[in-house]
Amino acid sequence: MECVRSFEDKEFTEAYRLLTTLKPEQTKEEINALSDEYEVAALRAEMKFETIGLLVYKGVVPIDAMEDLVGDVALPIWNLLEKWVSETRIDRSHPTFWEWYRWLVDRLIERGESNRLPAYETCKNWKSPSF
Repeated sequence: MECVRSFEDKEFTEAYRLLTTLKPEQTKEEINALSDEYEVAALRAEMKFETIGLLVYKGVVPIDAMEDLVGDVALPIWNLLEKWVSETRIDRSHPTFWEWYRWLVDRLIERGESNRLPAYETCKNWKSPSF
């Protein structure tokens, strides 16, 4: 539940808003030239998805729940920042930078998240369970 709540905070919402204004494949130099806000936004998103990736890997959180909750946010942000991440890993000699976020993205792609239909289409015939 805390993971879910963390996506509802003002800081993450602002980070998401900023990051979605980027163009795919922008370089680290291009992103850093925009303003410090973009690097802060990237790091804020990274911390969320890094934590989720590790929690999924350790079996604390089921991947299907995270896929439904954040898959459609995690993949686009990764696509916008992948080049920045790669260049940052090299510049900082830090190959594990965003390692669990990358792991999560790879798992979501394997599961077909990038081609998934929206819930309002796939679950339109849902019926409330009888207890």
